Amino acid sequence: MDFSSIWQENRTFITYVIAGLLLLIIGKVIISEMYPVDGEQKALQKAYSDIKRLDAVSPATLADAADENDRLTREYTDVLRRIDFVPREEFLLQPNESAVAQYLRLVSQEREVLVEFPKTQNMTVDENLGMPELSPTRKKEIQHALLGLDVVDRVVSLAIESNIREVGSIELVAEPGRRKKAFVEELRVQFQMTGTAATLAAFLEKLQLCEEYLAVERARLEALEGEGTMIEADFTVAALTVLEEQSDG
Repeated sequence: MDFSSIWQENRTFITYVIAGLLLLIIGKVIISEMYPVDGEQKALQKAYSDIKRLDAVSPATLADAADENDRLTREYTDVLRRIDFVPREEFLLQPNESAVAQYLRLVSQEREVLVEFPKTQNMTVDENLGMPELSPTRKKEIQHALLGLDVVDRVVSLAIESNIREVGSIELVAEPGRRKKAFVEELRVQFQMTGTAATLAAFLEKLQLCEEYLAVERARLEALEGEGTMIEADFTVAALTVLEEQSDG
């Protein structure tokens, strides 16, 4: 059949077919440029190949990791139990009593036990017990003072048991601002005690073995002139509270 005759008879149809093919080719080129599917397929194939080459974690390795995690958790809990200071209930603000009334009541009770009673044993204790000269009125300040009073009670009670002659000065260190990224928070109380080497040694041993861990820092010992074997000790006791981990957000 003559091609020219075919062209003359089907010119319109052939033109549409050719135009359609051109549009299809052009569209495919444009889509390939805008959405490089082939490149993405190659990237996926490479990633899949890399994953297949990775060594799978064996059940034994996972079990060892779980055991190690349990061991570290137990060690952390044990250390936390030994160093974390847990205030006694009576020194925490109570919902059924005003903060000011609770503060005044506890300070009065502690003075009776820690100041008045030792006088019968020829022992002198700072009657202020480290509490501020002006009674605090804000709940946060009151709670800080009561926590300090809890520490004072523990330390002075041990001093009485150890026959320390005098607790001449007690000072609750002002509440510090929260340091960013701090791991522990310290409640510090400064003491000045006078006693013999034997009584001070007995006191420090009792302090070390007490149920709640209290750290002794910045200690200074000095023999008193004209007092024979009497020694004056200045030191700070810190109650440590481990802070909960907080996110940066």
